[in-house]
Amino acid sequence: MRILHTADWHVGNELLGINRQEETGKLLDELYEAAVRESVDLLLVAGDLFDNPLPPSWATKMVYDFFSRLAQTGIRSLVLAGNHDGKTLEPPKNLLALGQVTVFEKPAEDAVLRFRSQRDEPVVVIALPYPHERLLMDLKTAGDDLRGQYIERVSQLLRYLSRHADIDALNVFTSHLMIAGARISETERPGTVLPFFSIPPQNLPPNVHYVALGHVHRHQQVVQAPAQTFYAGSLFRLNFGETGIEKGFYLVEIERIRTDAQFVPLQSALPLWTVAATQDEVWQALEPYAHRPGYVRLQLRVETESEGLVPEIRGRYPNVIKVDIQRPEETRADRPQLDSLADTSLQAVEVIYRRFRPEAGEEVLKAIEQLYEEVTGAHPAA
Repeated sequence: MRILHTADWHVGNELLGINRQEETGKLLDELYEAAVRESVDLLLVAGDLFDNPLPPSWATKMVYDFFSRLAQTGIRSLVLAGNHDGKTLEPPKNLLALGQVTVFEKPAEDAVLRFRSQRDEPVVVIALPYPHERLLMDLKTAGDDLRGQYIERVSQLLRYLSRHADIDALNVFTSHLMIAGARISETERPGTVLPFFSIPPQNLPPNVHYVALGHVHRHQQVVQAPAQTFYAGSLFRLNFGETGIEKGFYLVEIERIRTDAQFVPLQSALPLWTVAATQDEVWQALEPYAHRPGYVRLQLRVETESEGLVPEIRGRYPNVIKVDIQRPEETRADRPQLDSLADTSLQAVEVIYRRFRPEAGEEVLKAIEQLYEEVTGAHPAA
């Protein structure tokens, strides 16, 4: 049996306001061509099909067209909800099913897909969509050890779901889940990759041939899991935090006595470049990127800022979509230690953080507020 394991499409994502419709379309075309060329039995999307619960109309149309086109080749698909999808997958569930797409939108005891492969092998795919704490725990009555209780609840669910594995079948487990020890790319939602949500790899089902994971945006193998376990990573580079990280999917061939998973790079994933230069070096530093595909973030060190410099840079190099101005006193600043922030207001902490991460979005700042409250015991408004 052959599976094309992918995850974290985030269709509808924008990069600093840039619409990524064209890039996404090319990537989905690559996936379609690979699935047909390799004659896979199943295309599996391990969560975060869309970037947010209210995707633009072009995003939903592109996704539905993809699965409809794939279904016409006879290839079935399985999609499970991630933390970004919310309830997006509930309304179109029946519509997608017409195109041979099985959708699991929330954790359930019977989230299992059974079918026979092209070689007439029995196949069992067990699915665990993103196990949101609101679904698994009564936070009002929970004790002090919230992290331990969440991990135990998810682990109990994993043990229960593993009972669906069939000794006479080829068994696959898939989930949108944070596994302890996984290397993140810092483009995941900060609040969902904390130790609170990190499940020990040893708790994954041991009686399956392959574990297909989503949620972490960097493709990798989870080496301490009892079965062969891989994160497929995100479909494209979500922001400049993923500069240099290769994007692709896993082509998985499963037999009774062996499982082979090969990572296949996606050629249509646009590269992101981070270029650092002084004001005197800027034109020479940017010239190699003038005709390269992808986008550039420029970290520009200046002694005295010229009012027309940034517009001139963007005029000559349209692919430079972000310019971070760094003045001498900022580049020499030491990174603050936790102890030094003990008596610092939340607003001051956010200003200091932005000095080192000027591209930080609202989700990051919200996570900082939550951590500030936990560490100091003070309400952010105090």
